[in-house]
Amino acid sequence: DIVSVCFNIGDADFARIAPLLEGAGYRIRREGSEVVANGEDTDLRFSLTEPAAKGLREVRFALNRSAPRHVERIGLSTLVVGPGATAVWTFEQEGGQP
Repeated sequence: DIVSVCFNIGDADFARIAPLLEGAGYRIRREGSEVVANGEDTDLRFSLTEPAAKGLREVRFALNRSAPRHVERIGLSTLVVGPGATAVWTFEQEGGQP
């Protein structure tokens, strides 16, 4: 299951999607330069950045069972499974930053 998804997004873009998130039942709160949209099962985290730095940053998963730590490099992303019943998939932004 997907637990959370993190994005880099510009202020203007977030302002356009905030009403859609609220309409879908997400509770929105600011935490400094981040905005968190809490849903019933999945949280969406938005880092407010310059438009040139926007994109998907990370996806967190809850696994059906525990797994040993395993790392896979997939293109410009890294999937880390375990240890335990979690996995984190991070995506590099331009310039090699996650």
